Amino acid sequence: MDDHINIIKAPAKQKFPIQAGKVHVSEETQQNIEQHWQEINKDNTFFRGTLYRMNDIKLTADELTIGMKETDYAHHLYAKNNRLSKEEACPILAPVAFVVSSDGYLLFGRMGGQTAKPGVIQCAGGGIDQEDVSLNEIDVVSNVTREVEEELGINVKDDREVKAFFADKLVFPDRMGWLAIVFQLHSTFTRDQLVKRVNRHNEQLRNKGEIPEFEEVITVKKTPSDIRQFLQEHHKELIRYLRPLLYNML
Repeated sequence: MDDHINIIKAPAKQKFPIQAGKVHVSEETQQNIEQHWQEINKDNTFFRGTLYRMNDIKLTADELTIGMKETDYAHHLYAKNNRLSKEEACPILAPVAFVVSSDGYLLFGRMGGQTAKPGVIQCAGGGIDQEDVSLNEIDVVSNVTREVEEELGINVKDDREVKAFFADKLVFPDRMGWLAIVFQLHSTFTRDQLVKRVNRHNEQLRNKGEIPEFEEVITVKKTPSDIRQFLQEHHKELIRYLRPLLYNML
């Protein structure tokens, strides 16, 4: 049975200090991680870079503090599909951008076949890695800003493209196996302009020999009837934080 999903207002204060050392797993678990990595990465599709997992969480109405501990992408992918102890698990912090067009449409992307989540519909955003570290803390604003530019070609810092950008909601299951920080991103572009922009960005990536993470841009009008129909048609394809977010809008 799935955990109950909580959706709350994002606290104004947020801190993500990096704790000393790396996540420790048993020798047996490490062997399993290595074997799994070899099986899924035969074609060298994935990069085994540093990631940071949530190590402890303190949440009040006013402040969110999460101690982050170093691990790697192989551990994360193995932990996604295998039940591990609390000490060996890899609960992920996911800053994401909930994009809204100027004419009232929501914009998502369908993950490409080369990714670890092929076919999944989600918001722009990604895991925490070394690029997001500043003064021994994780900068989640920097993370989601970079991911939006990499995946959608939108410059969050340019007020000609984005009129509002702020941390809005926290979404997480009771057991805290993951936590999404949902940023509202209100674009100055209409739906059609956004879709054209993302498609042009993806074409530029392909011309450079890169494969876009989103193989398809998906939009839905921000009305209860359209969102309800979208949920009915795509329920099983939505990433775990997106389903409750959309149901919460009905």
